[in-house]
Amino acid sequence: MPRSDLTAAIARAVGTGLALALPAAAIAALRLFPPLEMDPAGSSGWLAPLALGVIALISAISVIPLLGALVSTGRLSAGAAGLSATALTAGTAALALSGPDGAPTLPNSGLALTLIIVAAGLAVAAWARQRVVIDERSRWLGVILALVLAESALAAALLAPGSRLDDVTSILLGVGAVLGAAAAAKWFRRRSPVAALAPLTLVVAAVLLAWARPGTVEAVVAMAPLLVTPLLLVAGLATASTAPRASALRAMAAAARSAESSPRPSTEPVPLRAAGA
Repeated sequence: MPRSDLTAAIARAVGTGLALALPAAAIAALRLFPPLEMDPAGSSGWLAPLALGVIALISAISVIPLLGALVSTGRLSAGAAGLSATALTAGTAALALSGPDGAPTLPNSGLALTLIIVAAGLAVAAWARQRVVIDERSRWLGVILALVLAESALAAALLAPGSRLDDVTSILLGVGAVLGAAAAAKWFRRRSPVAALAPLTLVVAAVLLAWARPGTVEAVVAMAPLLVTPLLLVAGLATASTAPRASALRAMAAAARSAESSPRPSTEPVPLRAAGA
């Protein structure tokens, strides 16, 4: 492995390790003391919407290269990863716009459902790693479908908080963790550790959110792994996909059709004409 690639791999591993270990250690330390509640009337109430807003911003930036890869290469894994990034953007942005008033309910069912949708997209991306859409119109339809499906996270973030689903938030977070773990395991089996890191950060975030005491600073700390999830989606897609480009597949298909339509040489013997005929 070239030195530059090795350095980048070490940097990603160290950064991801810190993103996963530090929040867990911070929550463990916070739980030794009385809960630090986020007061909607005070400055602490803005911690949650600010954290959610930063996650939404980073996710929104990652949507462009992911869905762009679907259009340019036709890879279904790029479309599924783009769906996950768009869902994370929509869900966290909706929760951030609720302002400090939503801080006392975090983690709530809206955030949990958002993580389930994100994890489902990552699982599809792992399953569809080598599948390519050749038709250009179908690729653009895939972009539209990814954006439409991701809006379900927006609806969940807006409608679920305050409902009976809040009573089962921990269970919903567990479902998201299981889906994320399945996606990570699939990527590990495909020998794509960088791609596996994105769902792994989602798993850690879901577990930490289920462990954190609702309405406290612990919930904000538990969301820290989600800051690197979109970046790992882009990095993982770049390093994990071995599928050929859609343009190359179209050229191969055109060559095959041309070969089938061209006249084949006759194998029948040509009769000899008699002398003097």
